[in-house]
Amino acid sequence: MIIQDTLHLIDRTFVPSGSHVSSRSIMDRNINDLIDRLREKSIEIDIQNSEQSIEYFVFGVKRNATVPLQASFEDYVKTNKYFLRNKKLEIILTDYHKTTSTSGRIGGTLYHEKGVVCLLKLNCTDEDLWIWKTAKTVLEEFYM
Repeated sequence: MIIQDTLHLIDRTFVPSGSHVSSRSIMDRNINDLIDRLREKSIEIDIQNSEQSIEYFVFGVKRNATVPLQASFEDYVKTNKYFLRNKKLEIILTDYHKTTSTSGRIGGTLYHEKGVVCLLKLNCTDEDLWIWKTAKTVLEEFYM
């Protein structure tokens, strides 16, 4: 059986227009720390089969690419997504940012939703459901 679910770890705030709003991001924490925490709970991530989606600039032009998780770069790159996998589980981590205005005038209030969205896919049998519950718990603890 295949189970798929999305875990939203998002903060919602109302602030006056122009105010700074801090938010969680997948870049705030080292991805290797998350992999270690999953390993402590007996969920091994296959690093050779995991990837990251990056954003970088070449001659002032923004480019996107998907590269191996352990790739390193001399210049600054921004990671947009992580794809963590093993034989049964895939975890896709991405930042989520949404801002809307509650009034059409200058100086109004802005509504922010910012945080991390985790998509989990599990190809399992009934006895493997502990992987699902454990992975969700680790992600909540890690990004909250």
